[in-house]
Amino acid sequence: MTSLLKKSPAVSYCIITFLLSGLLLLLHFVFPAAGGYSVSFPQYAPTLGALVFCLLTGNPAAFTDILKRLRPQRAHLKWYACAVLLPVSLIALSALPLPMLELRYQPWGGDARFYILNIIFMLFGCFGEEIGWRGFLLPALQKRFSPFAGSLIIGTVWGVWHINFSYGILGFLLFTITTIELSAIMAWIYNQTSGSVLAMGIFHLLLNICSRLWLWGRFGVTLYAVQAAVFGIACVIILVISRKDFFRRPYLTEREESHAL
Repeated sequence: MTSLLKKSPAVSYCIITFLLSGLLLLLHFVFPAAGGYSVSFPQYAPTLGALVFCLLTGNPAAFTDILKRLRPQRAHLKWYACAVLLPVSLIALSALPLPMLELRYQPWGGDARFYILNIIFMLFGCFGEEIGWRGFLLPALQKRFSPFAGSLIIGTVWGVWHINFSYGILGFLLFTITTIELSAIMAWIYNQTSGSVLAMGIFHLLLNICSRLWLWGRFGVTLYAVQAAVFGIACVIILVISRKDFFRRPYLTEREESHAL
């Protein structure tokens, strides 16, 4: 079993994560009110999947290394700023044309307790995803593929994992396109920070918070189409700027190269 897992780590990890996601989803039937505070139990499956994979393959040190990449590094301060400004800008730009498309602003909120609890649970949930998606799966993919190809794969997996059929097949396809685009943007920051999981968690958290604040009540096919266009433009700019590295196959960060020696 160990040799099978090691032979196809990315595929094995995805299978483990999807199985764990299904099990964790059952908790929402036990705690139905949790969703009202941005609690999503399956968000912890990507991290648990990475932990289970590392334990099954007899390499718990690999999971410890992922956790070490949560530490802030002074050399990456400008990229942490990028991880803050980019998601805020992307969501703001996505919100701008919505009133012209007859999607009026709807406030998301309640009292101070509501905001505090939601942000806390979003914080844990976003990092619960990123320790797995970008901490484990992305570097595993980049050992075989370019960042561009890796982004296509992880973005597709990420989109399918959300099982977002609330707005039909078209809504699901558009949503998955946005997760692919976001994966490319995040891979760019990830590689510029030598694999910072902290930067990935910050990006994801700000994306979710801004989506709640500025897009609440307007999710659907129209919004996903707008986001696909906005995120797509950002992707094209990044691909042009970093085309040499983004299409290099395989791609290892400085940290991964040192471990490979």
